Amino acid sequence: LLGGSVALVLLTVPGPYAVTMVGGAPPPDLENTAPPTLALLALAAAQTGAVLLLRHAADRWLLRPRVWRGVVAVNAVALTVYLWHTVPIVMAGTTLVAGGMFPQSEVGSGEWFALRIPWLLILAVLLLGLVAVAGRWESRTSAHGPAHPSPLAVGLGVVACLAGLAGLGVGGPDGFLPSVAGVPVAELALFAAGLLALSTGGHRR
Repeated sequence: LLGGSVALVLLTVPGPYAVTMVGGAPPPDLENTAPPTLALLALAAAQTGAVLLLRHAADRWLLRPRVWRGVVAVNAVALTVYLWHTVPIVMAGTTLVAGGMFPQSEVGSGEWFALRIPWLLILAVLLLGLVAVAGRWESRTSAHGPAHPSPLAVGLGVVACLAGLAGLGVGGPDGFLPSVAGVPVAELALFAAGLLALSTGGHRR
């Protein structure tokens, strides 16, 4: 932990690598993820050291049945969380931020850090909703064996979701199709329709 932290500071503050580990870096700093850099490796070493230091305390905590059941429940939808975790950022960014409903401030300021709390709460609520809809396909079972969604429902749902996200990717926060008060209503409606098809489509065993 100490070695990784010291190396990280030396590589980013006086060194050539950017302080931010993910995303673009202002020149002349070097970006850390394309390709992965020594700074990113130092961060990984520091994080690994922290986890190893906390391992025994975490093991004792996880012996509690209620805590372990929570771990099992989260792991049951881990792939869903991984695949969908950036979608809430797109949804909130194109509605709350672009529409002026969520305040913005200078990145790195005290106000900016304070706003991270409600921002993360909003993203968590949106992600919980998405996982509640899409997570069912990851571990769906029944007394008669696994149940499978209708291929047609899955196909239509995936196409609609991708069409909505593609419209935002091409058209930016306002969307590719006509927007309402700066909110990409058409793209969001396509995405919602895709989720609806995935959640209510017919099933076969």
